[in-house]
Amino acid sequence: MMSACQVHQKNILVAEVRENVKMGLKTLFQLIPIQPHLNHMISIIRARPCDYPRIISCFLFISSIVENSDFPFHFNEIMELINNIQIGAPELLIETCCGFLKDVFDHYHGPKKSSNGPTIVIDPVFKWLAQFPESVHNIMEVRGEVYTEMFPAINSDFRFINNVVVFCREITGVEILAGYIKNFMLNHSFEHETIYFLENFVYFYSEDISNNKNRDDSVRFALFVMTAFSIVTDGMTNKGVISEHLPIIEKASDLCLKVIDHFKDYEELCLKTSDVLCYLVYASEAINPDHEKLSERLVEYYQTLGYSCFIRPYLAFLLYLGYETRFIGEWFLRDCKVIFEKACDFLPPEDSNRDPRHLERVLRLLSQIISKHYDDILENIDIERLVYLASQGLLSQEEKTFNQCYGFLIELFDHPTTEICKKRPETHSIVARLYNGHVYQIVKNCIEVILTQKIVTCVKGCGRILSIFCSAGGVRGGAYLKIEKELIVEMLEKYPNEMCSDGSISDEMIKILNARSKEEAENLAAMINSILNKCHK
Repeated sequence: MMSACQVHQKNILVAEVRENVKMGLKTLFQLIPIQPHLNHMISIIRARPCDYPRIISCFLFISSIVENSDFPFHFNEIMELINNIQIGAPELLIETCCGFLKDVFDHYHGPKKSSNGPTIVIDPVFKWLAQFPESVHNIMEVRGEVYTEMFPAINSDFRFINNVVVFCREITGVEILAGYIKNFMLNHSFEHETIYFLENFVYFYSEDISNNKNRDDSVRFALFVMTAFSIVTDGMTNKGVISEHLPIIEKASDLCLKVIDHFKDYEELCLKTSDVLCYLVYASEAINPDHEKLSERLVEYYQTLGYSCFIRPYLAFLLYLGYETRFIGEWFLRDCKVIFEKACDFLPPEDSNRDPRHLERVLRLLSQIISKHYDDILENIDIERLVYLASQGLLSQEEKTFNQCYGFLIELFDHPTTEICKKRPETHSIVARLYNGHVYQIVKNCIEVILTQKIVTCVKGCGRILSIFCSAGGVRGGAYLKIEKELIVEMLEKYPNEMCSDGSISDEMIKILNARSKEEAENLAAMINSILNKCHK
């Protein structure tokens, strides 16, 4: 069996052989009439619809006359033959037809009208191709390897794929086709061309959404377009973006905001659009546009719609503002404060599993801000309710949610990045208040995780939190409540079904409080959890 690399090299070789055959046929048909041979090929396809090898040869022949002035007269008849090919036909036949139709697009896209013939209508081509996104991907991938040096053709290829995308009926087809563009850009080195790709995409998507806004399936259509746009921009970098490119970035942002305004009732569509906005903020870092107005719009969307996807661009803003510096924009702090306050209204305080992505996004933003702006955030934003939500999030059944809650609590109470901050006295009092107000609930939840959770990383994380909280009460002094072993024993009594009868679990849990390192605390928690799992089998 050939490896994937060998198969790919074989496909490239086949594509090169096909091109050589087509070039030879083109030369031949300059010397002999085409019509009799074309009629013969069409008659073979009609007479033997299941003779796939012969049909493949016929389409290879037909593809050699695409540029001939007589071709437009026969296109509709040929397209009818292609439409009659069944979806279950051999992959080689499907890919041969896809390659043929790509040749038709390359020569007639626009559409163009022959000076002495009928117009080639391209839409039926895209409609048929949209049934076979994987085959389109395959022929484009091979052509991309063969013709990488022909840079002027790349934009045409991207436009071809985008036209197929808008006729897809399933989101998976969109993801496959847009994925080709993304991977192509990731695997090839471009300088200033990236921003011009973006400009072409914005023009194409804007045109399509505008032209299709009254369609019955406008929501599906817009979702597919913005899904493609989000995947494509994920393959771009901000390399080569300069101040002269600012109008392109602004036009792309305007498109995103128009989509959100028009389809604000559809959260998934807003999510894809927010992904594009994240890229635009990252890409424009070097040209320093004014993002305050964009932030105002995002905050407004978040307040009225409650979609957590509107939080994601703020992580990009944070990088743009200077994540590694002490500077933080007033507008950024103002808008984040609104987000944190509204998040507490949107998120259910007792159920961390109802909207875990929302909780993750809020705490990720807050964690990254306080890691570099600890004093400023604690003194200017009341995070009391978010601390409670994070403590409840430790009980989440999703590891990703737990990790975000755990990371936030560690950053807040242990502050591993403290070496770059000089804590002010006001900060100490705020942290002590938050600690004393939530320590019992956090300890209780950590114990429950150690006793019941099946995910070892979560168990170890709670072991570390218990160790930190014990150190806080014992080392930091009177302002912090101390965690006594009697409290641990009392809490363990609330879980009789989880405890083994010999009582050794209580002793092992107390050892966590006296652990000399985070690794020791984590390992003790994992050991307790393992003992209980064996005990209950």
